[in-house]
Amino acid sequence: MGFSAMLVEEYVLIVPFAYQLQSGLDESRMAGTGKPGTEYIINCINFTQQQFGLTNHGISAQQKALAVVGNSDTFIIMATDWYRNKSWNTNISDDFEARLKRSRGTFGKAQYLKIQGLELLDTPNLGTQKIGVIHLLRVISEYPMEEMQVINSHEALGIYYFDKGNFEKAEYHLRIVVDRYINNTRNGTSWTADLKLVEIILKTNQVDKFSEAYNYVINFPTSELSFNNQRFYHSELAALLCDKMNKRNEAKDYALKALEYSKIVTPDFARHKTLGLVKATDEQIKKLKTIAG
Repeated sequence: MGFSAMLVEEYVLIVPFAYQLQSGLDESRMAGTGKPGTEYIINCINFTQQQFGLTNHGISAQQKALAVVGNSDTFIIMATDWYRNKSWNTNISDDFEARLKRSRGTFGKAQYLKIQGLELLDTPNLGTQKIGVIHLLRVISEYPMEEMQVINSHEALGIYYFDKGNFEKAEYHLRIVVDRYINNTRNGTSWTADLKLVEIILKTNQVDKFSEAYNYVINFPTSELSFNNQRFYHSELAALLCDKMNKRNEAKDYALKALEYSKIVTPDFARHKTLGLVKATDEQIKKLKTIAG
C-alpha cells in the first residue's frame, strides 16, 4: 500500500487512517493483487473525511481510492492552499483574513484557521510560530461551538508548549483534551494526550499528581495502539512512574515490556522501514534495565 499516496490533511490523521486501511486487508483484498479493494478504500476515505472533517480538494473518494489501490506515489496533495502558508507578513495576513471572512459556515472558518495555525507552528521561525499560536487561540475563542476544531487546537498547543519546555501551559491545554477523553471520546485526537500529561507530571516531579498519572497509565486502552513506538512510550512512562511510586513489581513488568518493544526491528508496515520503530536513547534503555533489575 502506498501510504505516501494517501490524502491526509492533518497531522493527527496518519495513524488512524493507516490503521483503518491495515485492519481491512484480510477481508478486502483484490483477487490476485494482495491490495485492498477499491470499495473498501473508498469507505475508509469517506469514514476518515467525515470523522475528521477533511476537505475533498476537488478529488472524489473514488479517485483517491484508485490512487491508493494503484499504488500511485504521485498522488500527493500539495500544500498550496491559501490556509497553508509557511511564512507570514501583512500581505499574506490580509489575503488570509479576506478569504476566511468569505468562507462558509463556522466549521469551515474554524478548520481553515486551525490548519493555518498548525502550518505556522511547523516552521523554524519563533515569530512565525507565535502567529500560529494566535491562530489556534482564535479557534478556541471565536469558534467554541466547533468542538473538534477546538479540541485539536488545544492538543496542538499542548504539544507545542511541551516541546518548548513550557510545561505549565502544556498541562493546561492537554488537561482540556484529557477531560474530553474522560467525558466523551478520544476520537479526532492523537489518542495519547493523557500519556503526554503523565510525562509532564514526571518531568516536573509533581508528586501530588502521581496517583492521577497512575490512573491514566493503568487505564490506558493499549489494545487500540497501532505501533510499537506507541506501546514503548506507554510502557516506559508506566515503568518510570511506578518506580517513583515505589510500586517495584509493576515498574519491573512495565520496564521489561518496554525493553522488549525496543528490540523489535521489523517495521509495522513493510513499505515504511522506520514506521513504528522505537528510537530510544542509550540513557533510556539503561534506566529501563535498572528498573527491570
